[in-house]
Amino acid sequence: MAPYLIVGLLVLSFVLFQLGSLLGNLSDKNERPETRYCLESVMAWLYDHEINCSVSCFWDGGWDVVFGDEDNGRVNPALYQRTCVDSLTEAAVWLRERALAAFPDLANQD
Repeated sequence: MAPYLIVGLLVLSFVLFQLGSLLGNLSDKNERPETRYCLESVMAWLYDHEINCSVSCFWDGGWDVVFGDEDNGRVNPALYQRTCVDSLTEAAVWLRERALAAFPDLANQD
């Protein structure tokens, strides 16, 4: 009897997960919240707007995140900033915040 109960709970969990995903796709902006801070999405968004950025790591030193580039940063320090974060989600949030601070008009474009 116990194996049937476990299988039933797994199926129920899967169905609820799928339902939650479906309902998440029906939001007003048609954008799932986690997509907003997915590193791939944020970097593609920056690339589409011709904004330079990079993310790199060195073993256990966390993630080095760079917004902008040194050449443009010489003209405007807001266009070249660096930080170190513990996760790729933090990197995505940090990059998006820097972009919106440096280019406020981007908030109305996407």
